Amino acid sequence: MKQKEIAELVGLSESTVEKHVAKGLLMCSKYMATLDDKTDSVVDSRSGQDVRSQ
Repeated sequence: MKQKEIAELVGLSESTVEKHVAKGLLMCSKYMATLDDKTDSVVDSRSGQDVRSQ
């Protein structure tokens, strides 16, 4: 769904939607980084295999 469509649907400006999307992406990125810190393996996102063992 386009940000313009979301803005119209929820009654917000496109700028507000863009800011919320950016904030959400940043939060997801930070969360994913914490998961990386907790794991001992490095996984290839395409194959799902541990690349350290190769």
